[in-house]
Amino acid sequence: MSGDVKRSKTIGVAQALAGYGWWGFVTVLYYHWLKGIDPFELVSWRVVSAIPVVFILIVVTNSFGEFKEAILKWKNLRWLVVSALLILVNWLAFIWAVVSENIIHASLGYYLNPLVSIALSALILKERLRPAQWVSVGIAGIGVLLLTTMVGLPWIAITLGVTFPLYGLIRKKCPSSATVGLTVEMILLLPVMTVVLVWMTAQGGSGIQTGSTLQIALIPLSGIVTVIPLLCFSAAARRLRLSTVGMLQYIAPTGQFLSAVLFFGESMKPTWWIAFACVWIAILLFSGDSLLMSRKQN
Repeated sequence: MSGDVKRSKTIGVAQALAGYGWWGFVTVLYYHWLKGIDPFELVSWRVVSAIPVVFILIVVTNSFGEFKEAILKWKNLRWLVVSALLILVNWLAFIWAVVSENIIHASLGYYLNPLVSIALSALILKERLRPAQWVSVGIAGIGVLLLTTMVGLPWIAITLGVTFPLYGLIRKKCPSSATVGLTVEMILLLPVMTVVLVWMTAQGGSGIQTGSTLQIALIPLSGIVTVIPLLCFSAAARRLRLSTVGMLQYIAPTGQFLSAVLFFGESMKPTWWIAFACVWIAILLFSGDSLLMSRKQN
């Protein structure tokens, strides 16, 4: 391996660690500080404050031509309409989990992401899965089913576990780059989110009106909090193999789980341990199979 390639991979790993670490700790801490503010308002601020950030990225990357094409061509825009709705539901479920002190539920959902992704690949894209991958999906499914039987439907975990893989699937269909796609998604969501903020302000219940000094200062930063890990992830994905990125992605839900248990005092009930044990076993099996196939290909 040449020095340049090795250096590029080292930088890529650092970028991936930064992105996933940000999602696992910083984003959780940020929205925990905003506890008490309506999740719908926080999602609205996340969209509104992201607009100037993504437009700066369009300028920096000189992506005006691609942006115009994404807006004007329905074959591109139709995918982004669906992905915008999916990311909105995903963000709302995550923020709801944090401010309602259900971060453990959120971490389970993000642990499920890669397993749901490979299931969707088989069912929708008709990709052939190896036996170990099918077993992984089955074990994870058993864990969620047991949890549902014992304590009811874990809707936060299932929502997060399904919406983000679906989002990734839709974005795979769309030819727009990550920066352009995110920009168009924010523009599509902007009208409704603006109405939400105006209505809440008119009612006198906006976090900008009723929040603490710290919260009022933090709310407008949600766009930056959103975009920074996405940029780190996109940069890492260009430098690293997909298998490496896939292995590192578990940093995010692990960070969320540790934050919930160690910092915010959430407790793990015995029923949740059963579900997590099934998912962790599935992940170990899935990861081991992926590493084995990666070495064989080398």
